[in-house]
Amino acid sequence: MRRLLPISLVSALVLTSFGCHLVDYQPPPPVETTDILAMTEAGTPPELIITKIRESRTVYRMDSEDVIELHQKGVAKDVIDFMLKTERLERERHHPYPAYSPYGAYWGYDPWYSYHYHGHGYPSRWCY
Repeated sequence: MRRLLPISLVSALVLTSFGCHLVDYQPPPPVETTDILAMTEAGTPPELIITKIRESRTVYRMDSEDVIELHQKGVAKDVIDFMLKTERLERERHHPYPAYSPYGAYWGYDPWYSYHYHGHGYPSRWCY
C-alpha cells in the first residue's frame, strides 16, 4: 500500500502535466468576397463555397448594393443567402437565447404593477 501511493501520485502528476501543454491553434483564414468571386469563376460548386465559409466562421455585413454586385458577378443565390445568414448565425452562437429573457415570452409578477405580459424580449408598456 505504501508503495502504491507514491506511484499513483507520480503518475497523476505526469498525466495532468500533459494537459497543460497548449496547442498552437490557428483558426482558418476568413473567406473574403474576392475569394468567393475567384471560386465562382473557377466553377466551384456552391455547396463547397458554403462549407468553406461555415468552417472559417466568416461574418459578412452586407447591404443591398453588395448583394446586387455579387449577383451580377455570377455568385450563386444559395451562397449569397448563406452570406446574409452569417451575421445571425454568429449572434446565435454567442447568444443562443432571446434578448432580455432566456425563457421567451411569459406572464410575470411585478410587485409594483401586479401581473403583466413580458413579450419576446420587449418590455411591456408598464416597465419603463
